Amino acid sequence: MKLTTAALVLATVVSVYASDLESRQAGGYVQRASGSASFTMYTGCGAPACGKTATGFTAAMNQLAFGSAPGLGAGDACGRCFAVTGTSDPFSPSFPGPFHTIVVKVTDLW
Repeated sequence: MKLTTAALVLATVVSVYASDLESRQAGGYVQRASGSASFTMYTGCGAPACGKTATGFTAAMNQLAFGSAPGLGAGDACGRCFAVTGTSDPFSPSFPGPFHTIVVKVTDLW
């Protein structure tokens, strides 16, 4: 997953705000967050396993969580985009924001 230092510091705990969900429902798939997630920064990973290329932020997703069973190919998560909004800063817990939204495209499954 490619992330700049600024995006990594932005927040590791992510969620999508309700106001953002409403504006995205007309144009695409919306999955409400049921918990939290974290990002790890990787660089120089080469070609994506899904065959989906992207500029900007990309992500790898667990096949069993949202894709397909091992050995059955890429699954429907490849190429899907997710809007992710930080809600807290793990390095400065008292920081009130503002937090911003980034869009990540799934280009790899693990």
